[in-house]
Amino acid sequence: MAYALAKWQTASTIGVISLVPNDNQVVFDLQNALQFLKNENISQFQKIKYITTQGGKWYYLPFNKEVVQLVLTANDYNQENVEMLINSINAKIFDHNPVTPQNISIQQKQNIYNLLIYFDQAHGKEPKQIQQILQTLDNTKQTVQQNIEKLINNKEQLLNIEGCIQQY
Repeated sequence: MAYALAKWQTASTIGVISLVPNDNQVVFDLQNALQFLKNENISQFQKIKYITTQGGKWYYLPFNKEVVQLVLTANDYNQENVEMLINSINAKIFDHNPVTPQNISIQQKQNIYNLLIYFDQAHGKEPKQIQQILQTLDNTKQTVQQNIEKLINNKEQLLNIEGCIQQY
């Protein structure tokens, strides 16, 4: 998981915070994502979107009309959690300040890093748990449907047997 601020029109990075220290792959992957974004028409008021890259999904959301916030996650990460992460960073780190940061201070980087750790641990595994729950519900639904079919078949057989008994 990683967080970045960048000027999307020039593809210039303001700051990158990654859970993997000195991760050159994240920086390279971010540059690829930014090259894609250079050609996009990004509205300051657009909703969160994502780009799939080799590193995972880069979710992006405008910080203001010049800067975009990006969060790198695994492909199965829940988008709502990314939105909560970005909202937390905006509220707790940048105090909802729409001024374009020229860089990210050491304290801000540490605070963002701590939020990344928290969201990765608290929310990172949630989609898999939800998938397991949904699979269990599907299995239960199938079992209930099979039992209902058996019940209907048994009722039909009982009615047939009753009909035969009444004829004799």
